[in-house]
Amino acid sequence: MGKKYSINSAGFIVAERDVYSLGGFIPKGNIGGKIASEEQLSQDGECWIAGGDISSRPDIRIKDNAFIGNFNSGSNPVHTDGITEFSGNTKIPGQISIRAFSADSKCDMIVRDSFIGIFMDCVCGPATNTKAFPFEQGRFNQDAPKGTLFTSATMRVDADNFVRNTAVLRIGKDTHIYVPQGFNARIYWAYYNDSPSGFAYAGESETATSALYKLSHPVYNTCMVAYARNPTLTPAELEASGARVIGHISGSLLMDLRPESASGVYVMDGSEFIMPTDNFGLNVTQLRFLAGGLINTTMYTKTDRQDYKPYGTFRNVEHLEYTKYLADSFRSNQYRDAFISAYDCPLLRVDDDTFGTTLTGEHRLILRNCIVPKAMFTHNKVLGDTYENIDFSYAQEHIGKAIAGRTSRSSHLQGHYDLFSLAPANELTGVISRPENLDNTARLTEAHVYIQLDGDIIEQGGYNVGSSGSYEIYKIADPNRVRIKRPLSTRGAVFPSLPSNYRMKAVLYLDDAFIAKTYETDVTTLKDEYPYFVASFRKEDDSAITVKEFISKGLFIQSSDYTKYPIISGSGYVGAGVTVRGDVQVIGQKYEKRYFDINEWEKGSINENLIPQGWEAAKNPSPGPTDVDRRRLKRVIPIDFGEKVSCNSGYWFKCYVYASDGTYLGTSNWSQSWIVNPSRAAFVGVILKKSEAAGGTGYIEDSDIPLAEVRYVTEFKKSRYITNELDRKDPSDTLLTPDYWEQGTLSGGSADAGKTYEDLKASSLSWVRLKRPINASAISNVPPFGAYQYYFRTLDAVTKFTPDVPTSNIKTALLGWIIGKSPTANTTPADVPSSRLLLEYVPTPRIVVPYGSATLIVNGVKIRMYDNAVLSRNLSQEGDIVLQGNAVMGYDFDSGSCMCSNGHSDAIIKLP
Repeated sequence: MGKKYSINSAGFIVAERDVYSLGGFIPKGNIGGKIASEEQLSQDGECWIAGGDISSRPDIRIKDNAFIGNFNSGSNPVHTDGITEFSGNTKIPGQISIRAFSADSKCDMIVRDSFIGIFMDCVCGPATNTKAFPFEQGRFNQDAPKGTLFTSATMRVDADNFVRNTAVLRIGKDTHIYVPQGFNARIYWAYYNDSPSGFAYAGESETATSALYKLSHPVYNTCMVAYARNPTLTPAELEASGARVIGHISGSLLMDLRPESASGVYVMDGSEFIMPTDNFGLNVTQLRFLAGGLINTTMYTKTDRQDYKPYGTFRNVEHLEYTKYLADSFRSNQYRDAFISAYDCPLLRVDDDTFGTTLTGEHRLILRNCIVPKAMFTHNKVLGDTYENIDFSYAQEHIGKAIAGRTSRSSHLQGHYDLFSLAPANELTGVISRPENLDNTARLTEAHVYIQLDGDIIEQGGYNVGSSGSYEIYKIADPNRVRIKRPLSTRGAVFPSLPSNYRMKAVLYLDDAFIAKTYETDVTTLKDEYPYFVASFRKEDDSAITVKEFISKGLFIQSSDYTKYPIISGSGYVGAGVTVRGDVQVIGQKYEKRYFDINEWEKGSINENLIPQGWEAAKNPSPGPTDVDRRRLKRVIPIDFGEKVSCNSGYWFKCYVYASDGTYLGTSNWSQSWIVNPSRAAFVGVILKKSEAAGGTGYIEDSDIPLAEVRYVTEFKKSRYITNELDRKDPSDTLLTPDYWEQGTLSGGSADAGKTYEDLKASSLSWVRLKRPINASAISNVPPFGAYQYYFRTLDAVTKFTPDVPTSNIKTALLGWIIGKSPTANTTPADVPSSRLLLEYVPTPRIVVPYGSATLIVNGVKIRMYDNAVLSRNLSQEGDIVLQGNAVMGYDFDSGSCMCSNGHSDAIIKLP
């Protein structure tokens, strides 16, 4: 086979045979771009440069089947002694420039098997609308011979019921046209011809056979389109119909790529670099500074501003939306290649909030096999900045919000939020699964550690001035000084409370290797600029001091153990005024609020006749007629009876319910909010549509998915106290038989506040009361039944009456219950089953203040709480506590007793 091209006297390539490039058919004799020699464009394969000039760029190589529509060399001096290579099946249909300015560092760029383009998703309409893909009146002649220019009279036919496009449609990776109902469309395949010059008809046309019609041809990669509707159709009417061109690639708008990896090379391999817009008339050069690399990744960057810096290393990321803007100052950051590194992530969105400057230095964000529709990360000094196998769609609603004096961030624990202290400390202080886990005045914080200044840490002597070398060499003998003999961490350290006649004489700050960095005298605060410190102490009058004399003062330095922090999860709760420090976990029922984003959906609907055969069997083949107006979940999702599925207005979903054995159970019909039923429900498949009304339909696209916010929320399971066995619905229901009751009532006036349960007891023939209170947390429902009435008394953990607290509130620990006949009459415990009263509540493990106290502090104890357990006692010593079931641990400030009510065996308490 002869040469594919020759180089004419002006330096432009000339096709010596028909070239079947990825950019479309190149007929023999066509002139392409300008090159310096055959070293720049391989004679092998179908590679081609259709326009532009690379003759002054000896670094550029085009080989295999790579295609470049137009290369803009620019006028600025650039590095030309590196490598800029396009290979494999790389396709760049539009106008591109890839260059590293001479004033910047040199950076190679390798583009292999990749696609780069400005992706236009535009409504079709008249040219007067500059955002629209332009159409005019008339049609094209499908019977014209091959080679006829589309601008010729032969090709252009007047027609009142047709409109035709005036701009050539360039095929990208996934290009479609949308044909609204009642319209038809025909595609006329085209190629560029030099003689005569212009886009020519390929002699082939086809009719769009579906509403969302994919444009694809084995030879041609440009086309023209005509829409038709009887009896008449105008460009304005086509615009009003919503007809669209989806995935046209701009041929004139410049993509200016500036590789500047700190490593010296930017690799794009098996990737797609897409800049989407809905504005056909966009005329702003799209400048992108590139550092890191793309391997098997599809990246989208917005076109709302001229430049973006999508810095980072991305490998096997199925869908990446990078909309974070970085200032020019970051271009010189030595860590820019890996501000964020993502591997094997189905979905990743990087916006202005995803990471901040705490992760653009030596600390960098790493995501492995994560789903990140929305997240906000900050440097985590405890757990690090690598996240693996986490689906952040379970915790995205509340990121970045202020919650109980802290700021929420994305967590290493799926379905949870990390709480960080405010800047500049920015320390991890706790983890929650929802804001309702905390009262706004509750506080979660790291463990506080008290370092006793005793004989283990204090020795005679002081420290001399020093700013280099080990701290040991600065120790000096001094009878008027005592010193801390080994380094302590400055992180979280609090200056000690010293007697009035004592001073901290000197502080020597140290680096990670315990090398002295700076020396300060007579200090009153501790700084955290350096990680460690040692210090010496003196008396006010600078008289002699001994170690024994100093340690007799019982002094200590408070520090922080940031590796221990509270976790409050699910239905767990920490009440008003409570401060929880350290290794405390309050684990309630599981809570999930999951959003289904574009990684979970695919085009198309389902065949309801096949639904009983399973979700996969019911899927309509794609491409198909329902691709345009339906999205469906790729797979069924596990779900429980009573959970809630919902979406935003303007969208509608339909759920198809399956039992655990695959039996089809029914549908939700079109809904915007639906409670999962029946009770056997175990899985649902979901379809989605876009419409203002349940009966309507409309064109739906990928960008609609995050706007629809299809989501499900778990409902906490309720427990019940019943008074009659006939009302039992679940084996876990607790039956309060007549043996639980006794004759009498319970006082409940404001004057009774603070009285214990026993002190509230009063005689009455008209009422019966529980012999002892029950742990029922927040009551959600007490259905009335028959001619009976009831009242409650809310109590703290040692049964003190807390008036004015509603039973729907979880601020209290226990509950008293009285029942009587209505109208009032004598009532005995034997009457209780006839009342048929029952009480429903959500089990809530909780830490709450006792009656008469505004605060409660838990510190130093390892605590685990589950089910409906209650803790209502100050703790400030080492030990282990496990509370589960209905265990209640309170503190009586008069007697100091510990009480575990309704669950002695559920409390394991190991305290000094």
